[in-house]
Amino acid sequence: MKAIAFCGPHNSGKTTLIKEVVNGLSLRGYSVGVVKSTKHSSLFREPGKDTTVFLDSPASEVGLVCRSESVVFYKRRLEVDDLLSLFDCDFLIFEGFRKSFLPKVAVFTSYEEDYWKGVENVVAVVTDSGFSENLPWNVPRFSRGDVDKVVNLVERLSYEHVGASLWVNGRRIEMKPFVESLLRDVVLGVVRNLKGAESPKRVKIEIVL
Repeated sequence: MKAIAFCGPHNSGKTTLIKEVVNGLSLRGYSVGVVKSTKHSSLFREPGKDTTVFLDSPASEVGLVCRSESVVFYKRRLEVDDLLSLFDCDFLIFEGFRKSFLPKVAVFTSYEEDYWKGVENVVAVVTDSGFSENLPWNVPRFSRGDVDKVVNLVERLSYEHVGASLWVNGRRIEMKPFVESLLRDVVLGVVRNLKGAESPKRVKIEIVL
């Protein structure tokens, strides 16, 4: 799975651009997931609703399932590493997460120095302000209409998530690189010897005790 973030101030057009990039990637045959960061502290808590009752209970996770969609609420903030472990798609597009380690496409109407202070790993700029403005990044610049070029860049420069993650009782366990590599190699060594699983791209194992 590959991942990239689209960052920019409020009303900079991130959501519209991401929608177009998702459509472009889908037309090329990729499966795509999207994660949006929000400043809201509570989500989907309508007074009197059953879901709100469960979310306000001591339950650490709450699921909501209907005929065509399913939602799982984690009553804690999930970080980028957590989200990369949960999603199963070719590309995972993040909206926001400007302080993360992910490669970032900067989206804005005009450059605001305070907003971008401390933001690293910017790989491209999409802006309406023209190409003459001085920016702190020596990266490709695109206009809003260059969606195909942005999709090409996403294909080429997205962060490629490889490795292994370990979850115990719903909690992600941090592992040193050597342990993570060892776990990954051992599991892949076993899986590749199983009929029908000779070329795994993503492996998920669940052990219930």
